[in-house]
Amino acid sequence: FDLSLQKFITKVNKSAPSPLRIPQVDVSKLNNIDSETGKQITTAIYNHPKNPLKVKKEHTRAAIKRFWGFTKGYRLLTLVCPFLIYLDVWAELKIPRIMGNVLDIVQQLKDPNYDQSLIWGELSSKLFQMLALCSAILVVGYIASRCSAISSMGFGANLRRELFNKTQDLSFENINKLKISSLITRMTSDVSQVQGVYKNTIVTFIKGPIMLV
Repeated sequence: FDLSLQKFITKVNKSAPSPLRIPQVDVSKLNNIDSETGKQITTAIYNHPKNPLKVKKEHTRAAIKRFWGFTKGYRLLTLVCPFLIYLDVWAELKIPRIMGNVLDIVQQLKDPNYDQSLIWGELSSKLFQMLALCSAILVVGYIASRCSAISSMGFGANLRRELFNKTQDLSFENINKLKISSLITRMTSDVSQVQGVYKNTIVTFIKGPIMLV
């Protein structure tokens, strides 16, 4: 994954990040005789630096700008989805407050000094508000889920199309080097994972902070 990230940063910024994390393979002991076991050494030593690859702000901006290009045709749904999620969260947080008011009204029923007709009227009003909010949550949640699903599927379709067009430009030598199975995996399961991250970004990563606030 780290090498893939390094290649992506180099591709976007037209320059390699610093410091480079190039793995080194030590083949000096290969095919020699092990002094302890007396057997022939058939495994090379893979040395990989442990220092983490640092991603700068300009790398993040370039990555976001590049990924934003794959949302073409679905940007309106992408921008509408957070607004609908905000409405959904607002309605969900409003229901407990109304429920608290309903409990206060129920307590007033035990007091004979209060007008029972007014209390029942307030109780009916609060219950109607709860039903309205529940209906709104159902409708808004359905629309938000549909928008997020369509936008994420569109994002995945654009990404697959770009990968397919890039594959068509590869030479036969590169195709043989990358292998057909690897290319198929990149355009299927890998794109599906990125698509899932995109959907979670516009749904979960937005809904969570709003509910926390």
